[in-house]
Amino acid sequence: MLLKPEIDPYMTLMQWYPFKASPSAELLRAYADDVNAQVKQSIEAYRYDSEEEDVETDDYPPQVKTVRHHRGLDDESWDLHDVFEDYFPNLQRASAVITLFAFFERELEDLCNLIQSIEGYGMNVRDVHGSGIERAVTYLEKVCGIDTYRGSKEWAEVKAIQLVRGTLAHGGRADLEQHKKLKDAIDASEHLSYSDELKVAPDYAGYVIAAFSRYFAVLHRSIKEVYQAKLAARPKRPLVAALGKP
Repeated sequence: MLLKPEIDPYMTLMQWYPFKASPSAELLRAYADDVNAQVKQSIEAYRYDSEEEDVETDDYPPQVKTVRHHRGLDDESWDLHDVFEDYFPNLQRASAVITLFAFFERELEDLCNLIQSIEGYGMNVRDVHGSGIERAVTYLEKVCGIDTYRGSKEWAEVKAIQLVRGTLAHGGRADLEQHKKLKDAIDASEHLSYSDELKVAPDYAGYVIAAFSRYFAVLHRSIKEVYQAKLAARPKRPLVAALGKP
């Protein structure tokens, strides 16, 4: 019976991006497309399925007015156009961005755990001071010896998305005069705007996924450099085992 050759753990690390991070990003793109499809369907449902009703007022003499209803709300109490074409869609897109960033954090932490398990490091990522993506990249740098390119444009994109995610997670409101970095991130993006709150355009989720993929690609190159060097430094195994004495 032929035995399958064992995959070197270092090769597993060098295949992290093409076989783990990249396919995960593909799934997230499907998720983002699904969210946008739901938003579109919800807006169309409001436009075409809402109902109007003639109601007699309590005035004297009574007057008849038309009241519009949709999903338990009416336009006497709510601006239905604003609710269903702006507020709810923005809420759904904001939730998607928060979910995407949670994925990014988890993917980095999973990478740290994978390296820790292969290398047998006594310290894991949760032992490092801090939280979230900063803790993960600190672990990769200080414990694993991997350059995380914090000075790169790819990392700058991630940090801008982190600011946006934090704002959305806290209701989407901020004093932009007091948060210049957030204002710069909004001004630099064609997918973001701010009036009374942070507004997210339909294409922003796709941009976020692409930005994460760009950073993962940079990190992947760094991982390959480290582990190709480690593989090259290993003693070469003899091709033919030495025969023992009879």
